[in-house]
Amino acid sequence: MSNRVGSTSWPRRNWVYFKQLAPHVSRMSGEPSILLVGPGAATRCVSGYLADASNPPTTRLARWRGDFARYADQALRRIPGIALVSFEPLELQEAVDCPHRLIVVDESDRVLAAVKRDLPSAGCHRIDIARSYIPFNADVVIAFNVISRTTDGEAATQHIANAVSLNGLLMLDDRSANQWLKKTGIRFERVEEKLYRRK
Repeated sequence: MSNRVGSTSWPRRNWVYFKQLAPHVSRMSGEPSILLVGPGAATRCVSGYLADASNPPTTRLARWRGDFARYADQALRRIPGIALVSFEPLELQEAVDCPHRLIVVDESDRVLAAVKRDLPSAGCHRIDIARSYIPFNADVVIAFNVISRTTDGEAATQHIANAVSLNGLLMLDDRSANQWLKKTGIRFERVEEKLYRRK
């Protein structure tokens, strides 16, 4: 059982990209599957004080409060029983309002428990993407700022790329895309910022 939580998640960190993705998902037939890899989490007791990424603080006091909350969260997350919240799955569900199936992969049982508590219908799977293949495919795979935190970026990218269905979409941060995506040997074309289609 892994209790490690990779990084602090904060509100609206990837909101603009989730909204960008929504029309692409709505054009897919049936009930598309969306796989969210490594969403991270924050402690529930501090989550309300974390800075909103879509509305940056404008005063020095607000910036200090956000920084203090982030550091407090990093310390409190180490306490095994403290409750967590994972913002990304909740915000993805809000942004993509057409019917879809959400699947979340993380190496932390605590993160997955937080997702399951807030989104009981989500499929949750504990997988270390640097060491193991993802044993299913999805129409959309989202992996923001995850690969850089793994022990093997090349293997993690290969596993993520393999999980994208043919003609499916991959949302990937620029650092990972520039460093690893071409090395997978799988052909992707850029659709728009941070969004790639598997060919």
